[in-house]
Amino acid sequence: MAKNCHNDYKMKFQADEEYPDLSQHNNHMSKVLTKEIYAKLRGKSTPSGFTLDDVIQTGVDNPGHPFIMTVGCVAGDEESYEVFKDLLDPVISDRHGGYKPTDKHKTDLNFENLKGGDDLDPNYVLSSRVRTGRSIKGFTLPPHNSRGERRGIEKLSIEALSSLDGEFKGKYYPLTGMTDAEQEQLIADHFLFDKPVSPLLTCAGMARDWPDGRGIWHNDNKSFLVWVNEEDHLRVISMQKGGNMKEVFRRFCVGLQIEEIFKKHNHGFMWNEHLGYILTCPSNLGTGLRGGVHVKLPKLSTHAKFEEILTRLRLQKRGTGGVDTASVGGVFDISNADRLGSSEVEQVQLVVDGVKLMVEMEKKLEKGESIDDMIPAQKCLLYQNFNTSGFFLSRRHSTSFTFLSNISDTLCFFSVLLILCHFYPSSIPLHHLHNDNKSFLVWVNEEDHLRVISMQKGGNMKEVFRRFCVGLQKIEEIFKKHNHGFMWNEHLGYILTCPSNLGTGLRGGVHVKLPKLSTHAKFEEILTRLRLQKRGTGGVDTASVGGVFDISNADRLGSSEVEQVQLVVDGVKLMVEMEKKLEKGESIDDMIPAQK
Repeated sequence: MAKNCHNDYKMKFQADEEYPDLSQHNNHMSKVLTKEIYAKLRGKSTPSGFTLDDVIQTGVDNPGHPFIMTVGCVAGDEESYEVFKDLLDPVISDRHGGYKPTDKHKTDLNFENLKGGDDLDPNYVLSSRVRTGRSIKGFTLPPHNSRGERRGIEKLSIEALSSLDGEFKGKYYPLTGMTDAEQEQLIADHFLFDKPVSPLLTCAGMARDWPDGRGIWHNDNKSFLVWVNEEDHLRVISMQKGGNMKEVFRRFCVGLQIEEIFKKHNHGFMWNEHLGYILTCPSNLGTGLRGGVHVKLPKLSTHAKFEEILTRLRLQKRGTGGVDTASVGGVFDISNADRLGSSEVEQVQLVVDGVKLMVEMEKKLEKGESIDDMIPAQKCLLYQNFNTSGFFLSRRHSTSFTFLSNISDTLCFFSVLLILCHFYPSSIPLHHLHNDNKSFLVWVNEEDHLRVISMQKGGNMKEVFRRFCVGLQKIEEIFKKHNHGFMWNEHLGYILTCPSNLGTGLRGGVHVKLPKLSTHAKFEEILTRLRLQKRGTGGVDTASVGGVFDISNADRLGSSEVEQVQLVVDGVKLMVEMEKKLEKGESIDDMIPAQK
């Protein structure tokens, strides 16, 4: 490995003396970096001399915001992700929803695999764009590269881009030596990028020697751009007015074939099967892709469930002017939330399908119609992020099947239901089994190996939960006699097909009449505070009939079966009392619960 004399000098001090003060920090790096990891890695460096302190410096200098989780580290070269994997693997997992060191990323740049995308309503979708970053093999990354390297990247990029013809034929504009007229035109076209002012970038060393070795290339149609030596070696952008995302994505995929030109000079793009495309910031690993549209949603954006809809569709919003800006005239920049673990086609497909649905919602709201029956189910990708709700990789899941000792058996519900999914390492044909009383059911080989259900009419949740616990114990004992227990570990609890069900896999629900409370202005807030969720009378994606709702626990992971059912019992009991007060015309303001 390369000799780093400054790093060697630091070795005169003990690890405790060099370990940074992260007590006020809120970024992924500070969550992961322990004194033990620091001591293990501080003496290492990559072949180009990039060190642990170089990796973490931007996160040390920028503590972050209590409500905004930044990454807090960067890579200085391709080897950084291997040499400092003891730090970066947990950071990547934390940032990308549990992505494991053994996972493999999917790449798909075949634009023909995208379904639809050429029919987004241009009356609502004002513009479409797809962008990504690329790093060129054989060079260190922007936080670490030298002036000579940066100029070498620029020279190689000019040569590659100048060879393009047809729809990609264009011109390169270096930031040094640019004429006033060229600069004014690039500003008018919104193509020009400025010297970084964000301390997240400047503390990572990305503004060094500005503007030396930087520039912008675009085709004659101004629909395909490449930024050279900004945050990454290359930032490739395809864009156009209107809603034809299919055409934008086609141009994007075809344009990225410029890699073949770089390969002729023995400089392909950095990529591996685990992390996908290697880029400076760990947040962009995988596809590095952001497929976005500017779309008018003045009605939907003020709807109480707008944020929930975006989350369920795995999309994110920015203001009209991009990150950290406000919406103007109800126009938002809507894009994919994921980068790592799913392919380019899959991520753009989420944008296309999600925006199309939201435009239809907007049209219904314009007519004064309800969109409750259009609220989508949660999109569940392979690496769903649990850490955003506070379940960290170091935490242990709690399991408890002890019967509840303080549950009333006289709650006034129509019916109660407990469902638990289980995996066991075997495979048998599909069956649905139930007891003679039809109060205990097992579905076999549906979404999970087993789906176990205890239910009955009325409000005796205590009895339903007792039968549920006893039944599960008897079933697992039988499987264990055949050397097949249920999949479980102390971190994730019961292992199931979809990450959304990890932990208990339990949904304890009641059908309960709340015609008054359900129309109260604070109904949604009450549910949130009680950590409960509602479905319609017929279940997910259905409407309520006669004020009857299916109310159940919102959590699965990090709390036990008893705790989750207790929340349902206590919460529904409170809501029934609220309903009774509202029937009498009385206020319930003094009954609004604190956040659970």
